[in-house]
Amino acid sequence: MGEVATNVLGVCTPDMKFIFVFPGWEGSASDSRVLRDAISRPTRLRVPTGCYYLVDGGYTNGQGYLAPYRVPHIESKMRFWKKLYGIIFDMINKSGFAWNDSLKCIEVDNDEAWNTYVQHNKDADGWRGKQCLIYDRLKNIFGKDRATGRGSATPTKMMNEPVHHIDVNDDDEEVEVDPDHSASLSRSNQQNSASSSSRHRKRNADTDIQKEMAKAFGEMISEFGDQLKTITNSLVKGSKPRPDIAAELAKMDLSINDQIKALRLILEKASDERTFLTLDGAMRKAFVLLLLGAREL
Repeated sequence: MGEVATNVLGVCTPDMKFIFVFPGWEGSASDSRVLRDAISRPTRLRVPTGCYYLVDGGYTNGQGYLAPYRVPHIESKMRFWKKLYGIIFDMINKSGFAWNDSLKCIEVDNDEAWNTYVQHNKDADGWRGKQCLIYDRLKNIFGKDRATGRGSATPTKMMNEPVHHIDVNDDDEEVEVDPDHSASLSRSNQQNSASSSSRHRKRNADTDIQKEMAKAFGEMISEFGDQLKTITNSLVKGSKPRPDIAAELAKMDLSINDQIKALRLILEKASDERTFLTLDGAMRKAFVLLLLGAREL
C-alpha cells in the first residue's frame, strides 16, 4: 500500500527559529500553491514591510519573497547548441556530405548515403536540407573545442605504415627509407613549401598594405599640419599692434560719451576698424560722426 505524504510549509528567522508553520496540504501539491493558500488565510503568513523571505527554487520571485537565481535554461541551451554544432560538423566531415554556405544546410550526394548515415547517427535525422542559420556563430563558439582526430590511427594503420629503420649504434645515423614513401615525403614537402610560400606572400602583402596606409596617414597629418600653420600665421599677422584708436578719438572734438560710443562701434566690425585706420584727418572725423549718427537713428 502507498504511503500518505503531507506538505508542510515552514518559515524561520535567520537564527533558525520557526515563526510560522502551515501543514496539511497533500504531498503532491506544488510549493507555490501551498504558499498562496498560506498568505490568503486570516492567520496568514505576513511579511514585514521592507523585508523579504528567502525561498527555495520551487517558488518564484515576488514581493516579500526572494528565490535563488537559476540559470539551468541557459546551460541547457548551451548544451543543445554544442550538440547541434557537433551533429553538423560530423556530417560535413563525412564523405558524400557537404555544407551549402548559401542555403546554410547539409547536402548529401544520394539517398543511400543519407539513410546509411542516419541508421548509425539518429540525432542527424531531419537535418538533411534543413537550414541552420546560426552555424557560423556556433563554429566560432564551439569550433576550437571540437576534436578532429587527425592525429589518431588504428593499430592496423600503424602497422601498415612504412618503417624508417634507424641504426641507433651508427654514428652517421644512416636511415633506410622506403622509395615510395620517399616520393610521398617529397610531394608532401613540396606542398608544405608551397603552403609556406603562400603564407609568406600573404604576410608580405599585408605588410605592404600596412606600409601604404601608414604613408597615406602620415601625408594626411603633414598636410593638416601645414594648413594649421598657415591659419595660425594669418591669425598672428592679424593681431599685430595697431594705432591707439582711443587716442585718435580723443583728438577729435567729441564728448567723452561720444568717444566711448564711437570706440565700441568701430571695434564691433573689422571693416569699420580698417576704414577708420585708413582714413585721416577730416575724413576720419566725418566717418566717426557718420557712425554715431547712424547709431542714433
